[in-house]
Amino acid sequence: MRITNLVKYEDGSTKKARMYIWQEDFELWISAFASLFQSAAHASEKEVTVLDLFNQGKQKKESGIKSWDPQKRPREKFLENGPSEMTVAELLAMLIGSGTSDANAIKLGEKILSSVDNDLSRLSELSHTELAKFKGLGLAKSSSILSALELGKRTFSIKGLLRRKSA
Repeated sequence: MRITNLVKYEDGSTKKARMYIWQEDFELWISAFASLFQSAAHASEKEVTVLDLFNQGKQKKESGIKSWDPQKRPREKFLENGPSEMTVAELLAMLIGSGTSDANAIKLGEKILSSVDNDLSRLSELSHTELAKFKGLGLAKSSSILSALELGKRTFSIKGLLRRKSA
């Protein structure tokens, strides 16, 4: 879905601003707009702008990975100690990037791994659709995960070919 907004500037010029909403995000947008309109309907007599209502939810106390001790955050841990010191869920979290309000990226990685009994080869056989069943994963994040797993497969197949040729 494409939403277009015409912005008029004081000098009389205009500019079209477009925003695209992908099918997998549509339900989230509907929910966000419903919440925004509900807040507007109940905003007593005080003057409240749409921007105020939008930013209202952003004033929550940080509870995700960003609130963690820096040495325990996946990216920092990766840079400080290297990938070999990380759990598979933490490595998946690096690919996922961010979680949801219900689960941070590491918890999301743990849920995904649990669904395949911590078997990475089974994980690599999942489709985008199967990965998208996890709240917080869409086409971009599932593509990132499946791409990384494919790179791993190719690395091992190339190493296997090189070993056979050198023997």
